[in-house]
Amino acid sequence: MLITTDNQPLDLQELVWQEARPLLLSLVPDLVAIIDQLSPDADFKLYKARYPFGARVIDKTHFYLPLSNGEVIDLNDQRLPTRVAENLQYGSAASNPVGLVLDKHSEFYLTANNRIMPYAMATPGGIFGLSRVLDHAEGKPLHHTFFRWEMNSGARSLFMLPKITENISHNRLNKRYNLSLLKPEGYETHWNVFKALVDQEKNSWRSEFLFFSKQWFAHLQDPKWSEFYNYCLCKNRSSHAYWRNILSWQITFNAIEQTRNLRFSPYLLNTAKHLFAIAGGSLPGFKPATDEAAAPIAFLQEAYVEGYGLSEYWPILMQLGHFCLDTPTLSAPVYYSLNYPTLAESDPDALKGKTLITLLDELQLIMEKYQKGIETEALAQASSLYEVVQSTEFSYYHNDPSHFQRIKDNILLPTEDPRFIVPDAQGEFPRHSPFLKGCIKIAAKSV
Repeated sequence: MLITTDNQPLDLQELVWQEARPLLLSLVPDLVAIIDQLSPDADFKLYKARYPFGARVIDKTHFYLPLSNGEVIDLNDQRLPTRVAENLQYGSAASNPVGLVLDKHSEFYLTANNRIMPYAMATPGGIFGLSRVLDHAEGKPLHHTFFRWEMNSGARSLFMLPKITENISHNRLNKRYNLSLLKPEGYETHWNVFKALVDQEKNSWRSEFLFFSKQWFAHLQDPKWSEFYNYCLCKNRSSHAYWRNILSWQITFNAIEQTRNLRFSPYLLNTAKHLFAIAGGSLPGFKPATDEAAAPIAFLQEAYVEGYGLSEYWPILMQLGHFCLDTPTLSAPVYYSLNYPTLAESDPDALKGKTLITLLDELQLIMEKYQKGIETEALAQASSLYEVVQSTEFSYYHNDPSHFQRIKDNILLPTEDPRFIVPDAQGEFPRHSPFLKGCIKIAAKSV
């Protein structure tokens, strides 16, 4: 057992390749075959780590390891076993070791001006932390910018669709779980309550990672390691597809804005571009949570039904979801809402003076003009945007569409997407949820 100098057990196992191999065989068999050929000796350590829901894994320049009591410890903390710190500290090449997800989903995101900007869900078999390590190995100069990425165990962008801000009900929840939490004021603060509930109940939910010691990246100039190196390069390249395409996409959008005279607010134009990025699989949308992959969903739903007293509406939780038609597990629809913007260029003032449904109608018109431009512009047809337009469709929802014929009533959503239905739940679909007012569905185009 690995313990700190003050006798705190770590939820961390130190492994050699033959011990770690069974953990990876079903997840990344191609990587296992490559490493088998290398036959690394006992100097090439790997570390299996288990984190509770909501625990910090990466916080900009800091990397954390889990303790068995549910807390975490900074990799730079002097209490860590010397060999663990030495093996996982890569020096100036990275702020965190290269990691591979073994079990459950965890979220990468950025924070700015008290806003959470979700970037990706790390899922089993996914590798992260490669970019700066590979640049360093190739002898490229490192630009020492601030590290901005953050990563939590499980979902960070997790929220309940129905209202959970009623004072008496929230106080009842506090009393049941012996807490003194402030009620959440918005979707981004739902997670704070969820994490406190999970911590208080010492829930058994854990995400699992395998971290590579620095020895694994000390031989990348050696021809014997070329296959391992190429594998890492390919994985790193695929994780940055959005950033490689963004310039060509922006040029296409600019051309369409000029030829089709798109005179709308920059905020709505940026929202439309964000929707295309979600449709292309580069950025995440949201989806109903239907399993335990990203959070202890069943426990949280029970807490709000039994503790809070949520009975009028279904306890639907929403989490990040990627959309990708090429991957069967990611081909289900995802959602975005004008009432919960996650794009970087947020501008609350853009909503002033107009109703939400008017903005939704304008957004639908912008998307239509972009789509037609992409389908007819010769240069756009050679880009990945063309494939996005050909294969996906966007639908727009509001709880009171009134005379806006291009906007659908959100009461249709549970029929169109049964993931919204919570089995055996009392009440009804929370169609008055702010997220569902001004909601956009991104889905495979109907045949």
